[in-house]
Amino acid sequence: MAELARAVSRLLAATGTATADRVEIYVKAVREENVCESCAAAAARRLVREAKRRPMPAELLEAARAELGTAAHAAHAPRRASLPSGADDGWWEVEGARIVRQLWPGLGARELAAVVAELRRQE
Repeated sequence: MAELARAVSRLLAATGTATADRVEIYVKAVREENVCESCAAAAARRLVREAKRRPMPAELLEAARAELGTAAHAAHAPRRASLPSGADDGWWEVEGARIVRQLWPGLGARELAAVVAELRRQE
């Protein structure tokens, strides 16, 4: 989650339009479409290198979907599915933010990170 927000922020900064509101719009679009956040972050990094103008959220989603067909997605997707609940910190890194976000969709990035950190600490 933080990886995606950082990548989108860099993407928007490269085109001179980075604001917290704009970053949240792009991140929200990725979440609403249930696109793999790691792949969306990779797509944002690729767009930073290739884009000549600020891409629209739909263009980021299209680029992220293209990443879903890559070997990089195939490499991290099976690990994600195979992590058992509560097995280790890796589970929190991969699934914690997604679950908390589903329960409290209105949380901002900082609040989400704080909730996940607190739940991890209490485990």
